[in-house]
Amino acid sequence: MSNDVLEVRNLTCGYERPIIRDVSINAKDGELVALMGPNGAGKSTLIRCILGMAKVFKGFIRINGRDALRMSRREIARLVSYVPQNYVVTYPIEAFHAVLLGRLPYMGLRPSKFDVDVAINAMRRLGIEYLANKMINRLSGGEAQLVHIARAIAQGGVLMLLDEPTSNLDLKHQVMVMEVLSRIAREDGIAVLTAMHDINLALKYADRIYVMHNGRVIAELSPGDVSPSIIEEVYGVKTTVIEHNGRPVVIV
Repeated sequence: MSNDVLEVRNLTCGYERPIIRDVSINAKDGELVALMGPNGAGKSTLIRCILGMAKVFKGFIRINGRDALRMSRREIARLVSYVPQNYVVTYPIEAFHAVLLGRLPYMGLRPSKFDVDVAINAMRRLGIEYLANKMINRLSGGEAQLVHIARAIAQGGVLMLLDEPTSNLDLKHQVMVMEVLSRIAREDGIAVLTAMHDINLALKYADRIYVMHNGRVIAELSPGDVSPSIIEEVYGVKTTVIEHNGRPVVIV
């Protein structure tokens, strides 16, 4: 039986003023949950709130049953890994060492042999060990994104948060990244919560979808429940939803 890894209830949060209002979501172990909605819907802010990077005005966040608002940044980092939106590394660092940075919450002054082995295994799981000695700022967008995901795998924990992980990637690498995230959720038994713009990718890979609009969650849906009316309400675009190979597909 799946358990709630992430539980957010009646959350109002933001920065100088609230951006997210009365949001309640959850994510269970072994599932991939998508946050869907237009620009400015509050997806990124919600993720930052979970990470403790924004101000909580009301409500609570629990991670593995613990009150996240009472946890230190280091404690959160041992439970939650994060891949931010458009994470571009411009300084010269080898891909392996970029992945090894995921072990910082556990390290002393230098990485242990265990830390090194974890980083190597994270790259091996994604089939990118051949990138280990290459400078990350010289990799393609898809390769660099897989390195960032490997860093998050090396970090470990029970929850992985991603903000638009397929943005600026070509179709091949979009599919590759989503396949990897889906596999990580299933094989590692962790919860994966990702903000997404591509509706069809969300429908293909997500177990559940939260639809956000104007800082609120207006619907919680299974992929098969997404309808033209909800898409028009949120995006202001008329669409058709068809079934292809047993999965819903949105056509504009």
